[in-house]
Amino acid sequence: MKNGGDLLTSDHWNHNLGLNISDFSSRKTGYSDDLFETNYSQLKLMPDPWIGETGMKVIDEAAVKRYESYLRKIDHLGLLAEDILRYGQSNGWREADLGSILDINLIA
Repeated sequence: MKNGGDLLTSDHWNHNLGLNISDFSSRKTGYSDDLFETNYSQLKLMPDPWIGETGMKVIDEAAVKRYESYLRKIDHLGLLAEDILRYGQSNGWREADLGSILDINLIA
């Protein structure tokens, strides 16, 4: 925790299941029904801890550039729109959506 810098995990992954504890040497398990209800009981709460901050970013030109050249070569299922950026932005795509298209094409 002391030396992690930008590589620190989000609060979701800490020992106390989302409780922000500054003194990690004295932490205790923080699980409770109330904690679960607040942080994990609804589907809309799950993407951030599941795919992380980068995956939650709204699709942008830089993300399309990182994925497109490879995705075009392996998109045997025809999942990519001709203009990925415009289509993705108009449909609320996140960066993780590009990863999902990559995954399904690799599986296929």
